[in-house]
Amino acid sequence: DGDACTTDDACDAAGACAGVPRICDDGDVCTRDACDPELGCVAPPDPARPPCDDGDVCTDGDRCGEDGRCHGGNAPCDDGDPCTYDLCSPGVGCNHYLSALPCDDLDPCTSGDVCRGGVCSGTPIRCDDGDPCTRDGCDAALGRCTSVPAPEGAPCDDRDACTLADRCHDGDCAGLPVACDDGLACTFDACEPGGACSHLPAPGFCVSASGACVAVGARPLDAPCEVCAATGVLVADPAREGTPCDDDGVACTYDRCEGGACVHPPVSGTCHDGDGVCYGAGELMTGCLRCVGSGVATPLAEGSACDDDGGGACAVGSCDALGTCVATPLPCCPLGELACGEAVDVAASELSPGSVTIWPCAGEQTPGPERSFRVAPGCAGELRLTLTGDPSLRLAVTRGANCTGGACVVVRPSPAAVPVQASDVFTVTVDGTTTAAQGFRLEAACTCTPPRP
Repeated sequence: DGDACTTDDACDAAGACAGVPRICDDGDVCTRDACDPELGCVAPPDPARPPCDDGDVCTDGDRCGEDGRCHGGNAPCDDGDPCTYDLCSPGVGCNHYLSALPCDDLDPCTSGDVCRGGVCSGTPIRCDDGDPCTRDGCDAALGRCTSVPAPEGAPCDDRDACTLADRCHDGDCAGLPVACDDGLACTFDACEPGGACSHLPAPGFCVSASGACVAVGARPLDAPCEVCAATGVLVADPAREGTPCDDDGVACTYDRCEGGACVHPPVSGTCHDGDGVCYGAGELMTGCLRCVGSGVATPLAEGSACDDDGGGACAVGSCDALGTCVATPLPCCPLGELACGEAVDVAASELSPGSVTIWPCAGEQTPGPERSFRVAPGCAGELRLTLTGDPSLRLAVTRGANCTGGACVVVRPSPAAVPVQASDVFTVTVDGTTTAAQGFRLEAACTCTPPRP
């Protein structure tokens, strides 16, 4: 029908061509839709600029623009926290990330404020006016450092290493001078900047090691091999070189001045130990050393006999791999004493199991516990030993005061008769042939010619 604003045109009953009105709606709230008979549907921008929705969560206050499109401003994501990054993510919305940026904690007594773990904080400002007699601090209300005088007599530091017990007096910090007087009339005493005392000799003097004043050209009493030089320093005295000096108390050393010192070299062919005992070349010294000569000693071979220094009759000394004299206890020690005409009663509890490890008198070791005695008749004649007790007990006599040394004299059940000389010493052992401990009584009788006095 020639009208762009109708559709589905058709002839009606009257023979006229007519159509259905065209509906113009583009679904956009930002346009005012209409139909132009010539152009058809048109959608110019709505001059009223009504509210709209642009579908973006990161915009706010959306309204229609003059261009007929929906526009909005940035969504408000600021959470008011200076320690977060506030960002809007499309399709998500606002996000708040922790930051480490500089900030302001609103405290005038801090500086260098920065975000740490979501908290804004700073470092307390240093309030020091450099005066040790003021108490300095920051006043938050005033927003600045303040200073007040320290109490009278308060401790302080005057930053002078040569004073002690510094105190505030009338606002000034002062201390007592460090005492540097060494009591010597021949020194200049002073406190150095670091606080150490110095004691320089006065011209014409030296100071000895013992702290005595020595005039130039004189010798100190405590260093007779030195002389005071004009430089104020003790030096070796050429006039004393090789001359005798203080005796070290050791008979086998020379005592003489060498290079300003009193030295004590050994006499040729001798050695001495720490106690000042002298030894000749080839002699055994204390411990595991042998004197070679001229102060030189060599260690003995491992296993060599040596003085065990206190082990006594019940121990023997031998050198170990480190050159130390080691005391090894001897079996059946200590020995009991049994004199002629005496008897001793021994309880089972007093026996020592296994202390006799080698029998000079028998080829086999008996299994029972034992007890040993030292017998020294002191006369020529006969020693008669009588053992009373269990029949399993055995009586053994060896020559010498040790159960493993000397020759076997007799081994038998009681009684036992032994011929003796005045110088003889015997070890008498009562040993069990069973493992059970047995008490016993042992008697010693001596028949001497001439009789004992």
